[in-house]
Amino acid sequence: MKALLSIAVILSLAPLVCRAQTRFSAESQNLISRNKTTPTIIGFLSSGNKNVGIFGWFFVNQYWAESYVGPTIRIAPCLQIGTGVGLEQSNNPLRYGGFIGLGNAKYQSLTLLETGGSGFWYRVTVNCPIQKWCGIGAIAEKKLGGGPRFQINIPKTPVQFWIAQLVKNGNQSTYLSVKFNL
Repeated sequence: MKALLSIAVILSLAPLVCRAQTRFSAESQNLISRNKTTPTIIGFLSSGNKNVGIFGWFFVNQYWAESYVGPTIRIAPCLQIGTGVGLEQSNNPLRYGGFIGLGNAKYQSLTLLETGGSGFWYRVTVNCPIQKWCGIGAIAEKKLGGGPRFQINIPKTPVQFWIAQLVKNGNQSTYLSVKFNL
């Protein structure tokens, strides 16, 4: 039910953005931490022109779900920001989130910031392409720490794989992910 609600919110934006350039990504992300695997589905939809747009985002796993939407603006060719409001599965369900995207052909960085009912959260991801099909970088996330990240893009397909190893206070966590960029 949580997943259907999240998808419905994002799909309801379709009539607003169908004439603009639209991108969608779906990601199956698996967090392995303390001998437990938590599978998660993440979706992102954005649409707009070169300068302004709208985005929707959802995150669903067996323990928690959230979704929010909002405007985006491109401040410079390599800098885009977005901010949104939505709902989460919590006693206080109002959630605020946003992103800062930086990048060019030599590096990409995505910072996600959220606050609301369940508290503050962040993730910072950096990728430096080595070749068109692979890149190395780093990731940092609240509660999990930080560490190296390796990405593989399957040529001539919308498929991307990435793996990251995070460490905080001696505790290790691993992300395994497959992402489809459509």
